Amino acid sequence: MTFQPVVPLGGYAGWAFLNRTQTAQQSAFDESATIVRQTSYFEENIGNITTAEDLVNDRRLLEVALGAFGLDEDINNKCNSQAPPTFECYCQFYGESNLPFCACFFFFLV
Repeated sequence: MTFQPVVPLGGYAGWAFLNRTQTAQQSAFDESATIVRQTSYFEENIGNITTAEDLVNDRRLLEVALGAFGLDEDINNKCNSQAPPTFECYCQFYGESNLPFCACFFFFLV
């Protein structure tokens, strides 16, 4: 999901407007129905995931997991010859003890 902040002006005036309204715009994004729904589903179901295949087979969980690392646009990619740079961040986030999970996840993703 992409969020487009409201910036009605260009240049410095736009930057100043965005700085003034950032908190309100962030709250509007955080409280949007889609984000609330995705967050609730993720919190309720991520504990049931034990394999990379489980994660890949649950598109709603996968969308949130990939989105956390800016990979949400890659959700439909089926073939890729190299791991994206953010893959390393993804694995680091989930910890070295989960490295086999990360490698397996990437295998299923690509």
